[in-house]
Amino acid sequence: MTTRVKPWRAVTTLTCIAIAQILFWFAAVRLAGNGSILGQGLSVLIGVLSAFLLASLGEWSVHRYTMHTPWRNRLLNIPYALHHVAHHWHHYTPERFTHAGPVKYHPTHDPTLVCATDSARYWVAIQQYIYYIFFGVVFLFLPAWLITENVYFMIGLIPPILWVCVMFVHVHNVTHHPGTRLMERFGWFHFLKHHHYIHHIDNGSNVNFLLPLCDVLFGTLRTRLLPKEIERWGTYEEALARVVPVSEAMG
Repeated sequence: MTTRVKPWRAVTTLTCIAIAQILFWFAAVRLAGNGSILGQGLSVLIGVLSAFLLASLGEWSVHRYTMHTPWRNRLLNIPYALHHVAHHWHHYTPERFTHAGPVKYHPTHDPTLVCATDSARYWVAIQQYIYYIFFGVVFLFLPAWLITENVYFMIGLIPPILWVCVMFVHVHNVTHHPGTRLMERFGWFHFLKHHHYIHHIDNGSNVNFLLPLCDVLFGTLRTRLLPKEIERWGTYEEALARVVPVSEAMG
């Protein structure tokens, strides 16, 4: 089953987000103009609020429209081939959701393979961070600065979005390669892991991974599987118990 965004709901939500963002930026500009410490502090606070709102929207948009949407252009289609085809339906299919051993990455030139060396894995990981940060710079940081020219607003905006980029990759890796990390002791992590397992079965739902706000706003949130999906792929608990050994995963 594929969850579709209702056009009217998407337009309405995007309009509300755009209005809220304009108001945030307008307030930041006005507050910066008074030169007070209070104004500077409020500018930082507005930047932080904007960051999490925009990070959720950016995460949802990039994931859905670059990683799960095929493109005719070969260059634009690379994220789709790496993520939808290779990650979802080759390496980490629903019945192979949990893997033992260290995190494995697949090279850009052939997503069906697994990086054989540490240097190759580090390079692919760096490419992931660059990919997300690129969208942040082009679609968030640059427009925000051109509109506000408020240093304190940018101080509040940039660090949280960079943190989301790093956490997106790290938490996602831990989701598929469990171990003894501190985050695995917390309820929020297990909520996100279950949330993501549903996404691996229904790629059109639970598009947000780290910040599910836009899943709620756009109607792509799912909290449970259908009986036919459970029959085909198994429950979340069964997915956790089916750990793919290192030898099989590397092969």
